[in-house]
Amino acid sequence: MARFERTLSIDHEIGESGLFKIRTIDGRVRVRAVDGSAARVLVTYRIRATDEAAADRVVEASQVRVDRAPGRLEIDTIDRRWFDILGQLLAGNRVTVDYDAEVPRDATVQIDGVSADVLAQGLTGEQRFHSVSGALELDDAAGKIEADSVSGRIRVFGAAAIEVSARTVSGQVQAAADRIDRVRA
Repeated sequence: MARFERTLSIDHEIGESGLFKIRTIDGRVRVRAVDGSAARVLVTYRIRATDEAAADRVVEASQVRVDRAPGRLEIDTIDRRWFDILGQLLAGNRVTVDYDAEVPRDATVQIDGVSADVLAQGLTGEQRFHSVSGALELDDAAGKIEADSVSGRIRVFGAAAIEVSARTVSGQVQAAADRIDRVRA
């Protein structure tokens, strides 16, 4: 098996407080706050396949769905064609999809993953993160934050006042800030 990589760039104006949403299965999601009104995402497909043609087939079966509308950008990798992916996996091929995003600081951010690790930095708008087993790490956070995980670790470090709602079944929760206005764990 050889390793291959493919990338996709997505740019969309969502406004300073628009909605940015990613739903994914595994991999890594990194979201950084920036000034401005545009969301920019680099999607990286990391593929293990027998050759270039097999890598292209795996990516084709794993394409992300992008939904752009005024004030929002939604990216979805959960709606894959499962029979195509099952066939690729049985042949020994595998793909992991990683996201590296820059979003407006005050955007509403929603990230849903199965076993994806999430790192968010500098966000101040409303934030919602959900993972079954991936780690959720929020640095320099502010505002209202909801973080749920079944067995993943949740870490929230506030740079300003935060309101935190964190739920986990068997993972760890850690929250720290100069000011925590509300906490629910």
